[in-house]
Amino acid sequence: MKFYAQLDKNNKVVGISQLKGAVSEPHMIEISEEDYGEGVVLGRLYENGEFIEAPPEPEPEPTYEEEKARYLSLIKDAQTLGEDEEVERLQQEWKDLKIGKGW
Repeated sequence: MKFYAQLDKNNKVVGISQLKGAVSEPHMIEISEEDYGEGVVLGRLYENGEFIEAPPEPEPEPTYEEEKARYLSLIKDAQTLGEDEEVERLQQEWKDLKIGKGW
């Protein structure tokens, strides 16, 4: 049996395979049975003949609705506590954010 790491277009390992025979594809990199069994190469990058840790994926930007809900909650909390200056600051921050993001 042969064991392979399957790479995406960015050389990131997106899958591992156990095949009956050898394959000769640039996106299929032969790995050891141990690496296959432990799945240690999944998610790694293949660079210069080595599997290296991939940098973490960036956090997705919050949507308009998510940010709106967050600011409404913060403003409500500040109002409940009677913090008028904080309410005004948050309202202005929300307006500036909407302008900055083009919402």
